Amino acid sequence: MAGKLFIVGTPIGNLEDISLRALRALREADLIAAEDTRRTAQLLARYGIDIGHGRDATSCRGTDEVSVGGRDEVSLVLGRDAARTRRSASLPTTGRDAARTRRSASLPTTDAARRLISYHEFNEAKRTPELLRELQQGRTIALVSDAGMPTVSDPGLRLIRAVLEVGRDEVPIVGRDAARPYHVQDAQQRVPTNDARGPTVSIEIIPGPSAVTMALALSGFAGCPALFYGFLPHKSAQRRKALSTLNALRFTLVFFESPYRLVKSLHDMRELLGNRQAVVARELTKKFEEIIRGDLETILKKLENHRVKGEITVVVEGSKE
Repeated sequence: MAGKLFIVGTPIGNLEDISLRALRALREADLIAAEDTRRTAQLLARYGIDIGHGRDATSCRGTDEVSVGGRDEVSLVLGRDAARTRRSASLPTTGRDAARTRRSASLPTTDAARRLISYHEFNEAKRTPELLRELQQGRTIALVSDAGMPTVSDPGLRLIRAVLEVGRDEVPIVGRDAARPYHVQDAQQRVPTNDARGPTVSIEIIPGPSAVTMALALSGFAGCPALFYGFLPHKSAQRRKALSTLNALRFTLVFFESPYRLVKSLHDMRELLGNRQAVVARELTKKFEEIIRGDLETILKKLENHRVKGEITVVVEGSKE
C-alpha cells in the first residue's frame, strides 16, 4: 500500500481554528512529525486524539522504525515494560541480535512515544530518511509545525522535497542550507526510491489559519499585489540591503519579525522605505492579540518603552511612486 504525507496547517494561537480535515488526518496518521511535540500534544489532547494509537500502532514495534528518543519526545516507560527495557539493554548480544538490541534501546516501549515524534531544524537531516522509509512502507505521516503551515518560516521543506525528489541522489534545499545540497545518504543509509522498486508516496495538503493572510486582510491595504517576505535578515547591513531592494515595489509588503528585532527593523523601514502606513499585528488569534496602526513614525512612538512579546506580523503599504 502506498504511503501518504499529510501537510497539516494548525492553529496559530486559538485552538478552535483547527479544521475538521486536519483533525481527521491527525487521528488517522500512523506518525505525527511535529516541530514541537509539547505544543502538538496540547492540541491533540484538546480534541481527544489519542497519540497512542494510529491505524497500525503495533507496526511501530519493528526494528526498522523511526528512533524517537530525545528530550522533547512524548516518551513514557512504565512498570513492567520499564523493567524489561532495563534488563534487555544490559544483556550481552552478538550479531544480528546485537544490532536489533542497539536499535531497540533507543525506542521507548509505548505506542504513544512512537506515534508523536519531533521533526525540527536540528534533527530534520537525520530524521528525513527515516520518515521516507516509513512512507515507503505504506505508513501515513502528518507533518505539523508548532503553529501555522509547515515550511512557511517553519521546518518541513526538507521532507517535502525529499518525497518529491526521491529516487535522486541529491535534493537541493533553499534557504540556510543552500550552500550544502542535501543528500539522501546524510543518515548513512539509502532510502527506497519512489519508482518501480517501491510504492509511490502521495502528498495531501490541509490548509489552516495564516498570520500572513489575516494581517493582510485586516490591514486595509491592497491585498493584490502583495509580497510576503518572511523574516528579514538578522544583521543590520543585510536587513537594510534587503529593504532597499523592496523600496520601489508597489506591492503591499508582509513580514514576520522577532519581538527582539522589531523596533530596529521598523527604524530601518522608516529610513529606507519612507514614512509609510503600516500595521503591526501581534499574537493574532490569541488572548493578548494587539493591532497597532499608523505610519511608521507613529508606530515607533507607540512602541517606545514598550516591551514587545509574542509572534509578530508587519504589513507595510506599497510604494505609491
